[in-house]
Amino acid sequence: MQLHITNGDSVGDMLKQSSIVQGEILCWRDVLHDGPIVAVEGQAYLKARASFIHETISLPSPLPAMEISEQQILDDFVQRQAVLDKLSHYKEVVLWFEHDLYDQLQLAECLFHLAKHPELTKQFRIICIGEHPDLDYFHGLGNLSISQLEALYPNRQTLSVEQLELGKRVWLALAANTPEQLNHLLLEPLSPLPFMANALLRFAQEYPWLDKGLSLTQLHILESLAKPMQELPILQSNLRQQSQYQGEEEFVADLRYQQIMEDSEIKLGRLFVNLQTLEDAPFLGDAWLSKELYCLSLLTPPCVKIDNKDDKHWSMDASYTVTDAGLKALEGAMLKELSSQLNFWRGGVNISQDNYWCWDHKQGQIVKQ
Repeated sequence: MQLHITNGDSVGDMLKQSSIVQGEILCWRDVLHDGPIVAVEGQAYLKARASFIHETISLPSPLPAMEISEQQILDDFVQRQAVLDKLSHYKEVVLWFEHDLYDQLQLAECLFHLAKHPELTKQFRIICIGEHPDLDYFHGLGNLSISQLEALYPNRQTLSVEQLELGKRVWLALAANTPEQLNHLLLEPLSPLPFMANALLRFAQEYPWLDKGLSLTQLHILESLAKPMQELPILQSNLRQQSQYQGEEEFVADLRYQQIMEDSEIKLGRLFVNLQTLEDAPFLGDAWLSKELYCLSLLTPPCVKIDNKDDKHWSMDASYTVTDAGLKALEGAMLKELSSQLNFWRGGVNISQDNYWCWDHKQGQIVKQ
């Protein structure tokens, strides 16, 4: 039997419907650029991840509530590990990932586990792409149809020992309680895994910036609210694709696009696409964008104002505004106030006022203040 490891449920669900791709499906469900990695593996690690994810999806949000308990998330992680512990049962293991930060960190964790089985290396395969000829804007394998996924399958590549060992190094660096190992990796080309260098650079940029006190995602949010883009070709392309699926004329999509762009209020959908446009390889999902907006609104003073927000929820139709404090933060004039409120994890590093690691974009390294 074959085992297919995918970057989430979207691709996994499509592969389950395929008549060409056969075998067991294991969906990797984690958002590793955020939250604690307290160890490279083991029960403590799985519990910490399950707790963090449940805490995040339980935050006030405009999105529909996810009815899943912390124990269910933990059970999913434990079941995933059980599959990884029996890799010798499969005649072939195929990894399905893409080029962005979200996927590359999942890939590193996956390769860490596969590297424990050097005797099985010839059975390991990978499909990992950063573009597709049929799509103007490729954001991931989930954008593809079942037939397009099936067309990738014959071109799967055998994983090399070098790729497995590099993935292991990356995962150990991510789980370390200081970023020194990550800094070393940032100076290397990492050519066996062609998308990993850019992904690790983007991960490092999620540390608070030395001269701003906010992560690059947070800065992108404030920039998008302060000066929203007047053209969003990704949005127009997405709307046209949706209309095509629904059998509508192209002008209907263009009309929707014009209505969205003419609205002076910035709502979640437009903000989401604005952030995608700013990223070379978009990776942030809507749940994590909602989390970032919520956290920015809770700062003292708040950097973002959310209309009609209460302690549990706010509307999908809510609009977002950058505050005066947010504008000052973009200029680097809120550094002291922001650094005093830090308390979050990047991999194995717990960033706080007393353990203040930040991204120095001039040096291209993570430094301690």
